[in-house]
Amino acid sequence: MSRAVVVHSSDARAPYWAPVVACLRRHVVGDACAVDVITEQEREPSQHQHPLFNCYPAGTADFASRLATYLGQEQASARFVLYTQDDFVFFDDIPTQLLQGAQALMEEDEDVIFVRFLNKSEQASIKYGLVHAKTCSSPPSALASHAEHCVVSYDDNSPWLFSHQATLWRADVFRTCVGRGGETAFENEVFGTRRLQKLVRARRRTCKMFGVCVDAYRTVVGHPGQPGELNGYGEALMPYARSVCAARARNGARNESAGAKIDSASSLSALLHSSSCVTPALDVDSRDAVAKYDRQHQLVMRVQVAMRAQAKCIICPMCSRAFDSLAGMYSCDHACADDKAFVSRLRYGGTPT
Repeated sequence: MSRAVVVHSSDARAPYWAPVVACLRRHVVGDACAVDVITEQEREPSQHQHPLFNCYPAGTADFASRLATYLGQEQASARFVLYTQDDFVFFDDIPTQLLQGAQALMEEDEDVIFVRFLNKSEQASIKYGLVHAKTCSSPPSALASHAEHCVVSYDDNSPWLFSHQATLWRADVFRTCVGRGGETAFENEVFGTRRLQKLVRARRRTCKMFGVCVDAYRTVVGHPGQPGELNGYGEALMPYARSVCAARARNGARNESAGAKIDSASSLSALLHSSSCVTPALDVDSRDAVAKYDRQHQLVMRVQVAMRAQAKCIICPMCSRAFDSLAGMYSCDHACADDKAFVSRLRYGGTPT
C-alpha cells in the first residue's frame, strides 16, 4: 500500500464520522480511495465496513496509544499517511493534482518528510510568529503549480512542528512522531515536536518540511469553556457536511431501487459515490459565516501576540518558572499538564529564570 488515509476519532464523535469523511472524499482524496476511521470500542464485524469508510477500533487507551496501535498493526506497509482529525470539515477542493504532486515530490526526494495543508488558523499562526515558517522563494514545482496561495517551509525550531493538522506524512517519520503512546492529543503535539526535532537534527542531510496554503477546511469543534461543542465554524459547516453525506445516501438508494446489485461494502460505496450523484455546494451565507469567524479568530490571535510582545516572558502556571519564549516554556516538565488547565492559566511578564 502506497498511501493510507486516516481520520482519528473517538466514539463520542460518531455522529461526525460519515459527514466528515463524505467531505474528505468529495474535496480531497476522491471516491476511489479507502478511508480509515480510528475509533475506540470493539464492534460487530458487520459494523467495521461502512460505505464511506473502514472502522478501525483501537481500544479505549489514550489518544497517542490508539494512533500508535493503528499505525503498528494496520498500516505497517504504507509509505505515506494522509492524516486528519475527526473535527476537520473540508468545504472546498484541494486539487487532486496537488495531493498527487505532494506524494510524487516525497517519492522523488527522500529529504521531504511532510507536506501540510494549511487552513486559516495555521496560516495566522505563521503570520503572527507562533509557528516558525517562511515563504518559499523557489518552492517545488509539484506544489507551486497547484497552490492557490503560497508555499512555506518550516523551521525545525518551531514549537508546533508536529501538528494534527491535515498533513501528508512520510509514514516512518509519522510513526516516530506519534511515539509509543501514553499522551493526550495536546501532549502528543508537544512531545511529538521534540521527537521530530531530534530526528531532523540527527540526520546528516537537510530535511524539508513544507506547508501549502489551501484554505479548504476548518476545525469545527471546540472553543474556550466548551471543548466538545460546535464552534462558529461548526455551526456554519456541519449542516453542509451532513447535506453532502445525505446526498450520497440518496444516490445509493436510487441506484438500489433501480436494480443495481450490491454484494459488498465496496460496491455500495461505488454506488454512493457514482458520478450521477448530485451534491450541494457551500452556500453564500455559510461562507460569510466562516469569513466572519475567521476575522474573530485572527483578532483573538493578535491580542495574544500583543500580550506576549509586551511581556518579557511566559510563566508556567504549575511551577511559576518564567521562560523567554513559547518554545522554551514547553521544555518545562509541567507542559504535559491537561490542555485546558495549562493553557488557560498561562501568564506573561516577569523575568526569565
